[in-house]
Amino acid sequence: MAQIPGPSATGSGPSSQPPTPRAPVPTTALKSNPWAALTAGILCIIAGVLDFFVGIIVGVVLGVAGSFARMHGLGGLGLIWIVAGILAVVGGVFSIQRKAWPMALIGSICALIWPLSLLGILSIIFVSVGKREFT
Repeated sequence: MAQIPGPSATGSGPSSQPPTPRAPVPTTALKSNPWAALTAGILCIIAGVLDFFVGIIVGVVLGVAGSFARMHGLGGLGLIWIVAGILAVVGGVFSIQRKAWPMALIGSICALIWPLSLLGILSIIFVSVGKREFT
């Protein structure tokens, strides 16, 4: 008569067979897209340079118009675009270098300012998708 495998004589559990190996997790599923951070950086720099020049134009035009209307200080509104443009360019450089993800995200957010808000939206998406690429 054949013997049916069961618990050992001491009753400590199943027979001692080695566990079956599991399949390795594919590493491609864990990596993000390497082009996302580069694309976000390029979009940030384009939007930042444009914001910078719009800030200069707005500052000059509103400064001149404000002096005629006796509303001094309107030229300072262009400073918003200038600062946002500088931050967007710096964030774009960090994104291309894949360093300092928070600064790249700040630059992408600053790229949202008009006139090219679409570039800022795309930049935020690409920085978020490529987050794992940053050191």
